[in-house]
Amino acid sequence: MARGQILQRRVSQLIGNTSHTKKWWVIPGSLAIAFCFWALPAGPGWQNYAPDWVSLILIYWCFAIPGKVGLGSAWLAGLLLDVVSFGVLGRYALSKTIIVFLAERLAFRVRIFPVWQQSFLILGLLAVETALLTLLGMTFGEIEFSYGRWVAIVGGALLWFPVYFVLRRVRHWARLP
Repeated sequence: MARGQILQRRVSQLIGNTSHTKKWWVIPGSLAIAFCFWALPAGPGWQNYAPDWVSLILIYWCFAIPGKVGLGSAWLAGLLLDVVSFGVLGRYALSKTIIVFLAERLAFRVRIFPVWQQSFLILGLLAVETALLTLLGMTFGEIEFSYGRWVAIVGGALLWFPVYFVLRRVRHWARLP
């Protein structure tokens, strides 16, 4: 090997060659974008029809990189949603933790399915979360039953296609496994 190549290799090792390193900041960055989408004002009539972006992103990362997004990060994300929504503290934390728990259990089985079949599982996971949130909301007298949330579940399942393909491109760009 030439002396210049050896010197170049040592310099890149000292500085850190960023083209080959993994960009783990992509996961919290995508969750931050999901928080922004979740917090967009939609008006009183349309608020129930908005999909749950945070759940979609958490489920994607549980399926794509099992073990990296765990129960602790889901609980923190849900707690942050509880604080931002000024609701009962722990409601979103519990629902996000349960969704991530179920997604982690299904991750290795679901990865072999095509995206259109995964969307049916997403429909089921979002239905479990919405049923839990509705039950907790009705228990605390905070919300009443609404069909709008169930329409948002179908919208979230349909949004699984673009979420999956965009985040897969981002994951490959970030060189994540």
